[in-house]
Amino acid sequence: MNIRVGGAAGQGGASTGETIAKTFSRHGLHVCTYTSYQSAIRGGHNWITVRGSENEEYSQGDGLDILVALNRETIEIHGSEINQGGGLIYDSKLIRDPDTLIRIDVKKYGLPIIDLATKSTNLVAERYGKELAQKFGKLPVQNTIMMGALVNLLNLKFDVFAGVLETIFGRKKAQVVEFNIDAAKNGFDYAGLNFHPYLDKLNFSFKPKLLVSGNHCISLGAVAAGCKFYSAYPMTPASSILHWMAANAKKYGLLVKQAEDELAVINMAIGSSHVGVRSMCGTSGGGFSLMAEGVSMAGMTETPLVIVECQRAGPSTGLPTKTEQADLMQAMYGRNGEAPIVVLAPQSPGDCFYMAFEACRIAL
Repeated sequence: MNIRVGGAAGQGGASTGETIAKTFSRHGLHVCTYTSYQSAIRGGHNWITVRGSENEEYSQGDGLDILVALNRETIEIHGSEINQGGGLIYDSKLIRDPDTLIRIDVKKYGLPIIDLATKSTNLVAERYGKELAQKFGKLPVQNTIMMGALVNLLNLKFDVFAGVLETIFGRKKAQVVEFNIDAAKNGFDYAGLNFHPYLDKLNFSFKPKLLVSGNHCISLGAVAAGCKFYSAYPMTPASSILHWMAANAKKYGLLVKQAEDELAVINMAIGSSHVGVRSMCGTSGGGFSLMAEGVSMAGMTETPLVIVECQRAGPSTGLPTKTEQADLMQAMYGRNGEAPIVVLAPQSPGDCFYMAFEACRIAL
């Protein structure tokens, strides 16, 4: 199954896709995702594709089985990629003319989002009062309602999906978790009453798979190798390494430092490594350009150092959310003189774990 979620930056498309991926993995499916997003806080078009399969997959495949459209632009951009007999989930109050946007063979699953959201808000008012209901009424539950409908259409287990929502919203108040599960149930029930199931051919083992990104595996590999110091400046797409390291620092005895810039980042890592601490730092294309002088200094002083360079399209600002091989050239040749350097390029998220471990070993 290929599911794509699309919308404007800030609408929560990426987190919605990740929720779908977690739900697939907890049903025992093999999952891979691919995200495309703009360098924008709000606005621009973002999308994420989630592929779930009974068998191990190595690509996203061709076409889409279901498109979850958080706005009209998503249908205009991706509607033509929906496979014959595929489906479209959308807000029927927001998009009133889907037939003019999409082929006739595509199944259309229009949801009255405002009505379903109001139903959940009214339930909160009954249980906890109107004041809390007014606050919850401002929460973006469109995505949750659409996911509830998707769960029904694909014959997924709602209890499993509810468990995913509890994992995601678990750090928030219990009422927030309850509100989102209730909103999802409204979408689930509406789809059950108004739509035929999209398919029932997927077999679920319900043996949960480990769902991790390459950056998470890099973090785990470094910790397994004995890394005790990590420095970084937040920079897409390397930031999630910093997030994971900071969140787990106490558990694994790490010192994590968010520095003021990449010059400080690499020099801190060199300094800590110089006094005997196994160290790593992380950045992306533009930050690595600034680190070039530090890379040369580490070579000159023969100091062990591991640098994670999450690729962008090139040095400087380098299209922050896009990637190509230009950063690889920078990693191979971007330094002074002829100091030897080892460049490792992992080929999959799982490979990132072993590469991070091996990088620490080679550096030492």
